[in-house]
Amino acid sequence: MELEEIVRSVHPVSDEAMEQLRRILTPHKVPARRFLVRPGEVSRELFIIKEGIARNFSLYDGKETTRWFGLEGDVMAEMFSFVQGKPAACAIETVTAMDLLVADRDDIHRLINGNPEWALWTARYLIDGLYQIERRFVFLGQGDAYTKYQNLQQYRTFEVLNQIPLQQIASYLNITPQTLSRIRRRVARKH
Repeated sequence: MELEEIVRSVHPVSDEAMEQLRRILTPHKVPARRFLVRPGEVSRELFIIKEGIARNFSLYDGKETTRWFGLEGDVMAEMFSFVQGKPAACAIETVTAMDLLVADRDDIHRLINGNPEWALWTARYLIDGLYQIERRFVFLGQGDAYTKYQNLQQYRTFEVLNQIPLQQIASYLNITPQTLSRIRRRVARKH
């Protein structure tokens, strides 16, 4: 996915604003199963996903809980840490090999503070993020395990779900991998 398409899908910005962003981005290729942010570290980078899948997860009492997946076209960071400059509570890990554009925290802050277009874009991005959280609670936080998986399938393609390990999807849905495996068999029999 191209940078202009990613940015302008959130909110329109001028060509001049796009050029400002381009100047602070660095391309990175990252293999699968690599940490972009570790718990306890300060998140100093913002990531724009051109290709690939990442996940944000927490670890408590030896159990991983996946909070969200970042897909092609998403902008991601461990937001609390990135904004506040405090240690991250969660990790961001690549699920697949990724093609990223990366910007430093200080450069992003200067961009937002120095250009009203980027301040407006950021507000729109954050509003969209709140909508995503709301949608997750409405569609994935209710019903039985089968209903949660059906709801997930409505807004994630089969191709994407097949690239994510079963235990990570189960964690995201707050169900066991065994339950998810049974649900997937049930869904496969219907098709």
